Amino acid sequence: MATLLAANWKMNPLTANEATRLARATLGAAQPHASRVEVVIFPPFTWLREVGAIVRGTVVGVGAQDCYWEETGAFAGAVSAGMLAGWCRWVIVGHSERRTLFGETDDQVSRKARAALDAGLNVIVCVGEREDQFDGGQTDEVVSAQVHRAMSRIDPAATNSRLAFAYEPLWAIGSGHNARPHEVLPTLELVRHVVNEVGGAGAAIDLRVLYGGSVNEENVTSYVGLPGCDGCLIGGCGAHKFVRTIDWPVRMLRQPIGFRRWIALMASTARSHWMRSRIHGATGALHSKESATARPSGRRSAAALVKQR
Repeated sequence: MATLLAANWKMNPLTANEATRLARATLGAAQPHASRVEVVIFPPFTWLREVGAIVRGTVVGVGAQDCYWEETGAFAGAVSAGMLAGWCRWVIVGHSERRTLFGETDDQVSRKARAALDAGLNVIVCVGEREDQFDGGQTDEVVSAQVHRAMSRIDPAATNSRLAFAYEPLWAIGSGHNARPHEVLPTLELVRHVVNEVGGAGAAIDLRVLYGGSVNEENVTSYVGLPGCDGCLIGGCGAHKFVRTIDWPVRMLRQPIGFRRWIALMASTARSHWMRSRIHGATGALHSKESATARPSGRRSAAALVKQR
């Protein structure tokens, strides 16, 4: 499966001309690497038509940044997943900015994910903890609960090939302070564990799990080189800079297989033996507060990470 690089343009750019120029630049950068890297761009609703016309039938996919779970109705300003199905093939739900700025709940994210899958769209569900939750060692509990809720309305056997999760710690979004790869890896594995727990053994076989949070052309290879990381959701580096990130994963993938195995070995070594108990503790915390409070976090605070940089 090719590495997935997803570009969330957020509320950018300002004009249609800028959007089409950026789409063409992305297409030009992606075409030489289509066999190794899958590229999807997520412009604002207003530019879906213009951007879609440029990339339709090419190696670049296009998606929306949000959707609503009702198909039609009196929901002023909302755009349903069914409406998007004629314009794009992908949609993001549960992005951290939707959660923090617009008050989206885990239940609403679950409804959106189900509606989008029912409409035939490929879905990226975003999960991640706030800074205070990270500092309090609650990452596992929070992420596990978010994945459980998202999967509560989804049939993994029917939809996991069209479903992806993006772990994006909220304290890293737009801050310029990305989480360190060896700290990201256990959480990516936790996501897969929960999907298998909810959907049964093998439910996560075709699942893609991405990392997002201040990813740029300088650090993208440190994530896509991790075993278990299937790509990145990129927004903080800016839509124009995204074009430059496309080539970097390819450079890593072109390295001799021995070098790539060494990268995988180093990343695997970073997974300490406490990870298994960490995973069981996280899922158990959904049913017992005692297991959540008794589990040591083993992580540095977000403030410490920033200070160390």
